[in-house]
Amino acid sequence: MKKILKNSFAGIAFMLLLLAGCDVIKGLPTNTTGGLFSLNGSWKMESSSENNALAGTTISVYPVSGEGMITTIQNNTYCVRANDIMWKSITSNSGSFTISNLVNSCNSSINYKPATLTVITNEEVRLSGTTANGATLIQTWKRVVK
Repeated sequence: MKKILKNSFAGIAFMLLLLAGCDVIKGLPTNTTGGLFSLNGSWKMESSSENNALAGTTISVYPVSGEGMITTIQNNTYCVRANDIMWKSITSNSGSFTISNLVNSCNSSINYKPATLTVITNEEVRLSGTTANGATLIQTWKRVVK
């Protein structure tokens, strides 16, 4: 009897975890005005209006968290580290995405600024926001195809 109860409890716990995960995945923004689009996967920064700061850096956007975590770093003038969250608080907004973008992690102070991700193609997005100093920031990110 104890074994049956233990297996039942494990099965119920697994189902609850699965259902909770499905709600998070459903909540991740994937729709744009041009149709279905997903930020899930890896993205590489191709260019930045701030002297190509972080150009070549890659992030991975995960469906469970809905955040973009840095996986590799290039041209690191923002003092970021691998596994820092580059994009957080991702929400869809009529064909684009609103995010909080990491713009500086120097001096033990993590600085996020609001930004917009505009879908250019299924393989390219453009980030528009501001730098830590308040200047205009434009970045181009391309999907890393595996």
